[in-house]
Amino acid sequence: MTVPGGARPQQAVHGEQLVAASVAREPALAESTGEATASASAQALPVPQAAARPLATPTVPPAPPPAGDGTRREPRTRPEWRTRRHRGLSRLHIGRHLAPADELDRVQLTARSVGLPLGSDQAGAPVPLQMFGPRPSSVVLLGGLWAAKLVVFRSLGFGARAVVLTGRYAAWRHLGQWATGRTDRVAVLPPGSPLGTVASADAPLLRVDDLDDAGEAQPAPAGEPPWQTRLLVCRRLTPARLPAVRAADVLLTQRLTPDEAGAVVAARGLADRDAHALQLLQDDMLALDAGTGVRYVWTNPGGAEQRALGRPGPR
Repeated sequence: MTVPGGARPQQAVHGEQLVAASVAREPALAESTGEATASASAQALPVPQAAARPLATPTVPPAPPPAGDGTRREPRTRPEWRTRRHRGLSRLHIGRHLAPADELDRVQLTARSVGLPLGSDQAGAPVPLQMFGPRPSSVVLLGGLWAAKLVVFRSLGFGARAVVLTGRYAAWRHLGQWATGRTDRVAVLPPGSPLGTVASADAPLLRVDDLDDAGEAQPAPAGEPPWQTRLLVCRRLTPARLPAVRAADVLLTQRLTPDEAGAVVAARGLADRDAHALQLLQDDMLALDAGTGVRYVWTNPGGAEQRALGRPGPR
């Protein structure tokens, strides 16, 4: 159907009326919405005086934390810590190893690697003495019976056997029993007796010639076996014994007289100051000369040595 130009359809007229009504309501709705939003904002905001008020501050500053006393506490001693308990570890079951007494007697130590413990020097360092070796050696001791027994006692502790040639049988007879608990490690024989003992690396031999004041130092026989050391004990130094002092591989002395000290210094080529020091040794000291200068040794006898040998004494 054709609509004339001056007339509009009924539906179009009705749409225009709806649009006009909607436009008329928009100002009122906007005004109403704005009033509601303003009212809500006014209720949410605090009053200006409350918003400008600063936060409360304490009138007195807080006290610092208590300082410690400087003592470090282990974690387990702190009161806020608890000791944690653990289950005990089970024991290792590895069995036992038993050895009869006769087999333990075969276990011996020798002085061929570390030396015989002679004592300590002024600084407390140990002073070892190479007493035994593959080459036979000689040691001269200018001292008394106590010092001679001490050297033999410590040699027995390193697995050596000893043969003592002496006229003082009673003074030596119990030394082996005291040192090792056995009677077959020390043989006490009259001077000039054959040794009858074979030396080896595992059981070196110490031959002790205990001379009295009138005894002469016999020269070492030619062809002595290895691992054998001769200890010549001289209570006094006489002119006849100076060759043995000069030729000895090792010289040990206790305190000497001025004449003896001068003779030893000349025979061994020692320093002049040693002549004075050799006269000032204490009873438990020894002077050691192995060809590299004199060392002064405190013997430091142990409990077993003191019980067996008594207190250290002069010559």
